[in-house]
Amino acid sequence: MAEPVSGWWERTRESLLVVPALLVLIGSALAWAAISIDAAGASEPWSSLLVEASVESSRAVLTTVAGATASVAGIVFALTAVAVQLASSTYSPRVIQGYLRAGFQQAVIGVVAATFAFALLCLASIDDGGTAQPRVTVTLGVGLGVVSFLLIIAMIDHVVRSLRADSIIRRLTDETLAAIRRHHPDRVPGAHDDLELPESDAMEVRSDQSGWLRSIDRDGLLDRLPPGSMVRLDVPVGALLREDGPVATVWSDHLSAPEAETIVRDSLAIGHSRTLDQDPIFGFRLLSDVALRALSPGVNDPTTAVTVVRHLGALLIEVFTRDLPPRVHRDDSRRIYEPLRPTEADFLRVAVREIRLAATSQPEVLEALAGLFSEVASATDPESQRHDLLIAEAADLVTAASSLDEGNRRRVTDLLGDLWPG
Repeated sequence: MAEPVSGWWERTRESLLVVPALLVLIGSALAWAAISIDAAGASEPWSSLLVEASVESSRAVLTTVAGATASVAGIVFALTAVAVQLASSTYSPRVIQGYLRAGFQQAVIGVVAATFAFALLCLASIDDGGTAQPRVTVTLGVGLGVVSFLLIIAMIDHVVRSLRADSIIRRLTDETLAAIRRHHPDRVPGAHDDLELPESDAMEVRSDQSGWLRSIDRDGLLDRLPPGSMVRLDVPVGALLREDGPVATVWSDHLSAPEAETIVRDSLAIGHSRTLDQDPIFGFRLLSDVALRALSPGVNDPTTAVTVVRHLGALLIEVFTRDLPPRVHRDDSRRIYEPLRPTEADFLRVAVREIRLAATSQPEVLEALAGLFSEVASATDPESQRHDLLIAEAADLVTAASSLDEGNRRRVTDLLGDLWPG
């Protein structure tokens, strides 16, 4: 199944190989350039800025740079892996996948690898019988070594800061908010109308591989459909597909079944993990996971859960004050229909339901949920269906608070305001 550009970009961002490999190539090119300059004796104009070094001392310096870089980097990266593993057991294994996408960490790994490659190539190229001093080579080697060690220190600081609960929650919130604003328009009248299905025979398209549906190239799919065609996507972004499982239904008088399969499959990006790019409800799932882990008996950290609830409130306000992504994409004669895109009820359920069930004995968390409902309700039309969803969830929250003492239960109901007139 071909992968659209967005899917390829997601795989590239998560890879710890692409950026370091590019930087290693740059380091190798830099080594060739430095050796060429030294061999040509073209470094004289900058001699005052270069390190004085003989062939023997140059070998010693480059050997030190290569050995020290490899040794220290191996220890630091091992410690980082342990720290990430501990964080995954504390928060949730799924929230750690964002570290693979961190450009700073990929850059640090790349610079260290490039320094090691530079030193090795220069060591292999220094001629014992040569008359020219490898001054440019040694100067660059020393400079890269210093930069690498400074970056390693910066990476340790970055990892320590980014593994804090507040940092993880903020990162997930920012990524989810960006996805909502990218895919949820302000208002699109008529974009959610159900379509009448054609009466002609339908062709079922099945997946040729298993994995998570990461994204759909809707514009590309629409452009490749013949006039008069319609595609109904039978799985939403974020679904876990099985090989030979149904993914779409196609109506077209101008396509054969193999052609319909090729066009639909080429528009789907499937990977081994779920991502936030076209799936903002996954961000709600990740934040909820952090809160649930914080409320587990082994962690027992209601403060973190309260922090998550407050961030979820800001995200729900964004969802409830915008329109849902359009379920219908069309031009003059071609249509794509997505009946299974998440609704406001789905976002609300993922955001609060499991947290509410896990927090029946935590008055601070229940009060935070009550405050969340009140804040979202204040930004919502009281006559809308979205307001009714909040009223229903508020009733369930009051039921969950029934196990608390009278004072805590009263604080929960007071925070609900008009959502709980009783």
